[in-house]
Amino acid sequence: MKKDLCVENNYKHEIWMKNMKGEMFMKRSVAVLGGGNGGHTLAADLSLAGHEVRLFEMEKFSHAMQHVFTTKRIECLGEVVKGTAEIAMVTSDIDQALKG
Repeated sequence: MKKDLCVENNYKHEIWMKNMKGEMFMKRSVAVLGGGNGGHTLAADLSLAGHEVRLFEMEKFSHAMQHVFTTKRIECLGEVVKGTAEIAMVTSDIDQALKG
């Protein structure tokens, strides 16, 4: 998303952005708890929509998504959503994921 589409309100610490339809929305910081198929999809969708995403996965399952831990990216190859989602934080520490 281009910087010139962002409007920052320093008083309330909110960032408003324009989506592809030209509608304004508030950028959110979101923690997605769980890195299974649903967690990957939600994290990618929110990231591609312009939100900051922190993705948590339990240590015992983290090996299954090691590539995401390393790159902090999720590749979307579907018919509806395509692109590379940048994930702000990928962690197995739930406190870190929730606090940001």
